[in-house]
Amino acid sequence: MKKTIIIKGRCYDEKSLLVLCYLRVSKENANNIDTQESIVFEVAEEISGGNYQGVEDINYAGTDMERKGLKLTMQMARDGKIDTIVVQDLSRLARTVADMITLISELVNLGIRLISIEDG
Repeated sequence: MKKTIIIKGRCYDEKSLLVLCYLRVSKENANNIDTQESIVFEVAEEISGGNYQGVEDINYAGTDMERKGLKLTMQMARDGKIDTIVVQDLSRLARTVADMITLISELVNLGIRLISIEDG
């Protein structure tokens, strides 16, 4: 039986596949990786029952779409290894509207759920 979880007033159904936590910090914000990790891992734990892992891009700008962690995240999505991606906010994924639309469109087409904690 699937369990429904409520986070910040939104309902999510528990899934059985891996939840991936994507974290990114640029050079000037390198100290907030611990804050991101704490926030994102807490939500991932709630929705996955412990079946999650983290991928980090440290010292990368959000405009760099060739980040190793982002590429790994998208490859795992394409390979069907994850069903959910959790980020602190959408700016962790991309900084331009065009890049964000491209990423989200691909995730939607793949059936991947994206949870952006601070964006609701």
